Amino acid sequence: MKISEWNLEIVKKVAKLLKVKSRLQGQMSRLQEQIEKINTELDSLEEKETELDKIGKIRLRIKNPKNPELEQKILEALRSAGDEGLTAKEISEKTGLSVRSIAEWLIMGIRRFGVKKVGGRWVHSNHSVHNQQEEKKDLEKVV
Repeated sequence: MKISEWNLEIVKKVAKLLKVKSRLQGQMSRLQEQIEKINTELDSLEEKETELDKIGKIRLRIKNPKNPELEQKILEALRSAGDEGLTAKEISEKTGLSVRSIAEWLIMGIRRFGVKKVGGRWVHSNHSVHNQQEEKKDLEKVV
């Protein structure tokens, strides 16, 4: 059928279909924009996730002390102080270590060795993860 043979009804239907087509194309372009926006957000989230992974790895490295002598000196000083505890400066005077290294170790020791800060002074607690691990090793040796 040629265009010249179309009657008025067919022309109206074609015009209506063209309007629907243009409306659907507009919706498609809006959806495409939303998809692009979501993709950029996902990319930025992936970048942030990799940054957080790097930070997590750094924190894991801090947890394990590299100097067991430092650990022993600080724990001995804290145990000898008893319930009164010591400041980082007092521990430094007793052990001969720098205040900075002691402060860093004490912050790490909160979780691992049961070190607590009470009223500005550091106190050693007997209920630490490290002590529990040592007790398990001792029990395994006995059995």
